[in-house]
Amino acid sequence: MPVDPATVLAALNEGVYLVDRERRITYWNLAASEISGYPAQEVVGSRCADGILNHVDSAGNQLCGEHCPLQQTMQDGVSRTVQVFLHQKDGRLRPVQVTAVALTDEDGHIVGAAETFRDDSAHRADRERAAHLERLSLQDPLTGLGNRRYLDTCLATRLRQLTAVGRRFGVLMLDLDHFKPVNDTYGHETGDAALRTLACTLKLGVRPDDSVIRFGGEEFVVVTPIDDVDQLAMVAERLRELVRGTTVQATGVSLTVTVSIGATVARPGDTAAALLERADSGLLRAKRTGRDRIVLV
Repeated sequence: MPVDPATVLAALNEGVYLVDRERRITYWNLAASEISGYPAQEVVGSRCADGILNHVDSAGNQLCGEHCPLQQTMQDGVSRTVQVFLHQKDGRLRPVQVTAVALTDEDGHIVGAAETFRDDSAHRADRERAAHLERLSLQDPLTGLGNRRYLDTCLATRLRQLTAVGRRFGVLMLDLDHFKPVNDTYGHETGDAALRTLACTLKLGVRPDDSVIRFGGEEFVVVTPIDDVDQLAMVAERLRELVRGTTVQATGVSLTVTVSIGATVARPGDTAAALLERADSGLLRAKRTGRDRIVLV
């Protein structure tokens, strides 16, 4: 005995509704009612464009107008699956995964569409946890800056751009001067405060295209797009002066800090290791010749 399609749709755990060419709702299953809070009698005959579910994306943009995936599918016949939020009847937002599929007649003409939606809370939480872990894997936990893994990615990208389109960049390696005495005299809490303060100063002092990384310990790296060595020197000097004007406040102690900087411009054929080695050699010379200075190599 043939199975009634309506019986199948009614038994699904996913919300299902059907619309005609005017986007008027012609069918609404039980799961759609359970997920949204709207019973069938309140929505059948209404138009989904009226904003009953009021889908919004993660940025809060309304999707019931020209950006409606159901409308786009009815225009081009292409199925779509998106993650959105719907407004339940009680006003709460609920994350759902929506799939829109065109419905056609015997001649292949689009006569309506079907939309399925299911609760996406668990999957969204999984994605957010994965994104958070990914951020952590690229982020230094003390300062919030990029870490060594992030630096590897950043340098690889910059070197590819240098080879492909000649986009020049420079590398600054900075070291907090006299950091060990600060730690030994005032304790690790003050030392950590000094590192966080330095990180904040560097972030404020760079441009949007620059990258700031905690290289390890009290060493930091700035990767900056430049036109020539003079521009790199200007960036380094600006950061050195900004740090000199910074005061570390921690555990009743007020300290001024300085940095030594090694700077180098990336050259065709450079590797990340070669770049960092040159910058480090400049840093060592800056520290040996008095600290609080810049050495270009």
